[in-house]
Amino acid sequence: MNTGLHTSLSLANSPCSGRCTTSMAPFDEICQGCGRSVEEIRDWESYPNFKKKIINVRNWLDGYEIRQKIKEIKMSDDDPKKDIKGRMITVLSLIEMIGQDMLNHYGKDPEIKEAYQALFNSREKVLEAKDSLPQND
Repeated sequence: MNTGLHTSLSLANSPCSGRCTTSMAPFDEICQGCGRSVEEIRDWESYPNFKKKIINVRNWLDGYEIRQKIKEIKMSDDDPKKDIKGRMITVLSLIEMIGQDMLNHYGKDPEIKEAYQALFNSREKVLEAKDSLPQND
């Protein structure tokens, strides 16, 4: 298995960071640790990998500290701006790979329209964030 304590090598693994707020008073509907809803936490193991990846990308982009944000990976001291842009391109690539996986597996199945829309919205958020970075290199 590609997981360890508070780390994960797969985007489809659980994003739980051990700070669940859905199971402790005041019982949040959305976990403040990983960003998943109560239903997503409950049904996680029943989801196909592509849906897990979409949820994790969405929550990562929304600023939640999902387990896949490995703290040990440091930005380059030489050119952190270039490093940030490179990571954004990596995220865009992952989103596009998930989209291709969905098309290959499901085609344009209307039953997973919500998953397609979530993936598209995630891609748009990354593009907006990338475009909002200072352009002076």
